[in-house]
Formats: sequence, structure tokens, C-alpha cells
Amino acid sequence: MSEGYPSFSGVTVSEGAITGAGAHVPDPGCDGNQACLVDHDITGFYRQGHPPAHFWPLQIVETGLLAALTALFLTLTYTILRRRTSS
Repeated sequence: MSEGYPSFSGVTVSEGAITGAGAHVPDPGCDGNQACLVDHDITGFYRQGHPPAHFWPLQIVETGLLAALTALFLTLTYTILRRRTSS
């Protein structure tokens, strides 16, 4: 059985334990207690995430989405205001 979580230098997205059947389950919180790990059928641990190289591309995509939503809301707001005040 692997001891603890594998090292990872990026942004962690999910982590937990791996059962004997290979299923990913939440960490049971055994803190290295072998009897507890055996009781929960834990054979290892996993950690998934984005590597450091994904930081800027993700930031650019998120910024683009927020800018598009802002433009949409501004357009809707001005359209509604124009209809209400042009009577």
C-alpha cells in the first residue's frame, strides 16, 4: 500500500483514497492507522489536479468568460432601461 498522498505541485482538484476494487472514495481519515485502512479496504491514495503550466491558460479562459457575461448583462441592462425610459 502506498503511504499517504502522492506529491503534486499544481492546483489540487480532488483527492481521496483508492479501494481494493479501484474505486475512488473520500479519505476515511485513518491517518496511517493500518487497522482502519484495512477495515475500509484502502489500498492507496490519489491526488488529481492541474499542473502549473495550466495556470495562465485557465486564467485567460475564465477572464474571457467573465468579460462575455459582463457584456451580456450590460447589453440587457441598457436595453431594459431604454425601453422603460423611452415612453
